[in-house]
Amino acid sequence: MRLADGYKGERDVVTKTDKYAAGEQGLGYVYQIRFALAHLMRQDDESSFLLIEADDDVQVKDVNGKDKLISLKHKKEGETVGTLSVDFWKSVRIWLDRYKRDGKLACSHAYCMATTARVGPNSMLKHFQADAEPQPADFAAKLLAELQNSSTELTTEIKASMADLSDTELGDFFSRIVIADCSLRINELEAAVASQLKSVIPKFRTDVRERLEGWWFGQAIELIRKKRAPITSSEVWLMVSSISNQYHDERLPVTFEEEVPPEGVDPLNDSRQFVQQLRSISIDTVGLEMAILDFYRAVSQRSHWARVDVLLGGEMKRFEARLVEEWKRAKSWVSIKGLSTDAQVLEAGQLLYQWAENESRHLQIRKQVTEDFIRRGSFHILADEKPEPRVYWHPKFLDMLKTPVGAVP
Repeated sequence: MRLADGYKGERDVVTKTDKYAAGEQGLGYVYQIRFALAHLMRQDDESSFLLIEADDDVQVKDVNGKDKLISLKHKKEGETVGTLSVDFWKSVRIWLDRYKRDGKLACSHAYCMATTARVGPNSMLKHFQADAEPQPADFAAKLLAELQNSSTELTTEIKASMADLSDTELGDFFSRIVIADCSLRINELEAAVASQLKSVIPKFRTDVRERLEGWWFGQAIELIRKKRAPITSSEVWLMVSSISNQYHDERLPVTFEEEVPPEGVDPLNDSRQFVQQLRSISIDTVGLEMAILDFYRAVSQRSHWARVDVLLGGEMKRFEARLVEEWKRAKSWVSIKGLSTDAQVLEAGQLLYQWAENESRHLQIRKQVTEDFIRRGSFHILADEKPEPRVYWHPKFLDMLKTPVGAVP
């Protein structure tokens, strides 16, 4: 068997489709990040910390300073790993370099290849499986004898690297290696993460997992770019707690506070009713932009709440009814002096909108949901209702709606 045989089939499939295709490579990067999260969440020691793309694909260091270097291989379904597998010996090349760099026998490394493929039943690599019987005394010698049958550039490099290791060092090196075959595939890792969220109310676990993964991917990118410190297991669980706490009585998950419409914001050409309302009281361009953002974020957030079923029965209707009731009180107050001139009408509308923007912060759907965009955006949703808005700013806006386009009100 040649060294490249275990890899050739997958490579040829990609080449026949598109010689520039990078789908498998891209999937591998996503798999690496998702695997790292699932693996770190399974650690018993919350002081364990993790690195990505450091000494290996994933590197975990425990509180005692011991390193586990993990090489990840996301293969096509049904693939097997043979004695001269490229995947295995590429990992060995990396591990040998780290082993020699950090003092050989004195180093504190353990090595793992986690592959979705299956180790072939007749492969010598079966002795590296976690549940395998102890390696025979001459195992290292037999494995190296197999390696001698290959003369590829990779094997030549590995043989040269091993040449200056003693028999004791070779035996020690190979004893540190574990192959975790049939590892979870990328789609199965979602369930592995979700299974760790036992403290989360079952119906919210998918949403909490998705939000945790969103945070994790951002942190992983910063980690790969060396823009942040290693990620600890306790940091992950603190984030789980922070997210899951939003699904209790006084809170709601807030996930759209910084979102922007994919089509952008165009206050000059936006013809929606709530924007027309703001133009009628002479709100400037910046004010229109902020209102459009609040509207978009509130609509998106409310849709998310409905999708994950976090609202109690009728809770949104009660919130909107309270907004309308308080708006009516404020509308009565700003109109108390009478509205005899156009200037007074305009001023009343601006005062009413100012109240909604800045003086109605006590109006929230739940006690600890204090993000302003939810309240402000909900006012705009009410102002956008058809055929008639439930709130409006310009005292004569309902009359304006009845005026035919092009006519003078």
